[in-house]
Amino acid sequence: MGVATAFEDFDKNTLENLELLLKTGEVIGETKSALAQYGQGEGKLSYKIPFPVAMDSLIKENGNITKEKMLNFIYKQIPNFDSQPDDYKNQIFELVKQYLQTKEYSAETFEGYSLNGTPSTILVDRKGVLRDISFGQSGNIERKIQLLLKE
Repeated sequence: MGVATAFEDFDKNTLENLELLLKTGEVIGETKSALAQYGQGEGKLSYKIPFPVAMDSLIKENGNITKEKMLNFIYKQIPNFDSQPDDYKNQIFELVKQYLQTKEYSAETFEGYSLNGTPSTILVDRKGVLRDISFGQSGNIERKIQLLLKE
């Protein structure tokens, strides 16, 4: 199963646009610009998505930026943040604060699993245990799924 999620273009992350993508392959926003950059100027995927796709939940940010919230964000990106020089840490704090101040929405699945972009893969076994998260296209995803199915 796929999950349509957003880390940009939150205003375009609608059920209508997801249906358009699934039925016609048409993309919008930053994705359309990116495809045009790589020679797919008509703004359509060159393939069909052959599986069901759900919609990620968007959560409106409340504007409350705490040190804890900033540190949670930072630690996901820079696990050894605490061992960095103070000047560097102060710069990172300021950049994260600026970013969080401009952020209107969070995508629940995308951020809950700390995904880096799309495509990303989340594998969960039959017991509901998270077994793998990967970013980018992976040639061994089918093998991983087959191994999980044998368990």
